[in-house]
Amino acid sequence: MQLDAYYNKLLTRFDDRTAVRFGDERLTYADIDDHTARLANVFQTMGLREGRRVAILMCNRPEFLLTEIATARAGAVAIPMNSRLDEEHSKRIIRDVDADALFVGSQFFDVAQELQQEHFRLKYIIGVSDDRELPVGFQEYDELLNNGTLEPPTPSIEPDSVAAVFYTSGTTGPQKGVMHTHESLVLNAIAHIHELDIRRHERVLLSTPLGHSPNFITRAALSQGATVVLQPGFDAKRTLSAIAEYEMTWTFLVPTMVSRLLNDDALGETDVSSIQTIVYGGSPMSPALVERGIETFGQVFIQIYGLMEAPDVVTTLHKHKHQPREGAVVNTVGYPTQYADVRIDDSDGRWTDDVGEVCVRSTFGMKGYYDRTTEDPDWIRTGDLGRFDEKGRLVILDRIQDAISVGDETVFSTRVENVIQRHPSVQQVAVIGVPAGHEQGAGHTRDQTLHHRVHADQAVKAVIATADGGQLALEGLREFCADQLAAHELPNSIDFVSALPETPYGKVDKRSLRQPYW
Repeated sequence: MQLDAYYNKLLTRFDDRTAVRFGDERLTYADIDDHTARLANVFQTMGLREGRRVAILMCNRPEFLLTEIATARAGAVAIPMNSRLDEEHSKRIIRDVDADALFVGSQFFDVAQELQQEHFRLKYIIGVSDDRELPVGFQEYDELLNNGTLEPPTPSIEPDSVAAVFYTSGTTGPQKGVMHTHESLVLNAIAHIHELDIRRHERVLLSTPLGHSPNFITRAALSQGATVVLQPGFDAKRTLSAIAEYEMTWTFLVPTMVSRLLNDDALGETDVSSIQTIVYGGSPMSPALVERGIETFGQVFIQIYGLMEAPDVVTTLHKHKHQPREGAVVNTVGYPTQYADVRIDDSDGRWTDDVGEVCVRSTFGMKGYYDRTTEDPDWIRTGDLGRFDEKGRLVILDRIQDAISVGDETVFSTRVENVIQRHPSVQQVAVIGVPAGHEQGAGHTRDQTLHHRVHADQAVKAVIATADGGQLALEGLREFCADQLAAHELPNSIDFVSALPETPYGKVDKRSLRQPYW
């Protein structure tokens, strides 16, 4: 099925139900049908037809969703962008994908103006002004909307036509554009509904960027007639307030956000009893954090594992499987879903004990990388090291670039983090490999490539944010870990930070933590 037909049906089906809330703004499904039909017709008159590329750069707000749905209904290709990307990454994506049009929020007018001068292929820039004066050459979003007619167009597209290009996080190299078809996005929505307990008429709270996982979640939620409450970004107090005010039943968070909710002083005064499902991804949660979460919210957690090439639901660890006292269970990412196959590849012989790179094949897998040749499109290489446990659950041991070489042994940073996280004074921890003998970052000039780092002799460093802002003694921490870690896994040094740096995708930015040492 094509997305234009898919949206035509669901928008009509749910009609006067509330589809989206954003602050005081409320849109019904009928409103979305009206707005996106108008926009799609304007797209057609602008030449934004089959195969033309429409980039979307704005913080979470209804116009993001409206533009993306209108792009599908016009048969064009959407480029949903992560609003947390820095300026250079945003510009690089728009140049790379050779966008024909850019829909931009007022926070990004400066970026769009620079692109306007540098990228002459960009024909249209449409601004959501928020009462700001539009730069010269920009068109006003609302004016464009008012110029459209109500009858949606009927584009000439097929189920395997490209509907959207999403960009990877770039943690292992340059960002890549991942092409998804109309059919793969429909199948992905169905998989989300089934695997993530998205029930009919759910109330879904989303605060992470619509250019990433919430993009796929929103499509699934709207397919169920849900109400999606959008927030422009994550704030613990604002999230707790929304849960209470709108009686939210479902939300998506990354583990660092769960931690912030549990540590916020407003939690004790907030009614969170409406929450039935909290989906999290990006990394497993420590057993201690899961235990605190269950004490507060109940048995509501679902962990997801996926990647942009096969979004979100490659494996899941469901609610009843979250048993924090069974640490080995919590530290898996669950079982492969009915929509994906997973295998472990150790063809290069670097790893032992059934460990290798996790490879994925899925019914909703990508069509390929934009403007690149994919050697083996059926099986997607994830860049993650993993293995299957005795019950068939996938255990992610580390990112390949985060594994630490200590002498002849491999240390998995996630294993060390899980042990250190149990220390009562530790609020956040990241473990990295640094050059052996240069734990303080002075006087080292070794080549920075992944190949050299993986094969260099390294030492284990813990980067810690403590609950009270104080410091821990290295020997005390090593003693705490000694009965759970081998000698070569124990940290050799500690750095203290007020908070761990994060990537635009809400993961701990280990690349920036390693940078001073390599």
